[in-house]
Amino acid sequence: RFFLVSRQSLTDTGRQTVEIPASFKNKIAGVFYKTRIEVRPITEVADSEGGVKKAPGATSSIFYGNAQPVSAQLAQSLLGQNIEAEIKITAPETAPVATGTLLALKDEMYEVTDYKRYDSHAEILARRWKAA
Repeated sequence: RFFLVSRQSLTDTGRQTVEIPASFKNKIAGVFYKTRIEVRPITEVADSEGGVKKAPGATSSIFYGNAQPVSAQLAQSLLGQNIEAEIKITAPETAPVATGTLLALKDEMYEVTDYKRYDSHAEILARRWKAA
């Protein structure tokens, strides 16, 4: 059995807020976050002709999330902005992600285009990464 027990507090404006307990977040993660996702920085490497090109760096951390394909039109309707995205990932709010980092999942590489942190989760939008 699982019980939701929350702690309530007042904000500066006098409104009540509810803090989502860690036990609830852990239950969500155990049920929904099944995809292994590697976080990698974008690095610059010299090519054989002396030029510089961008390449994925070594894995800096790993987290689990729920990945879904998304269209640019859906990103527009979800966030009200023009965002280039081909995948939407829902993950724990502690996911070590920032705009511009690379995510490796299911043999594909994606660059984070938008990252929003909420009380109970993070929402990550990303597009397929093409090495320059």
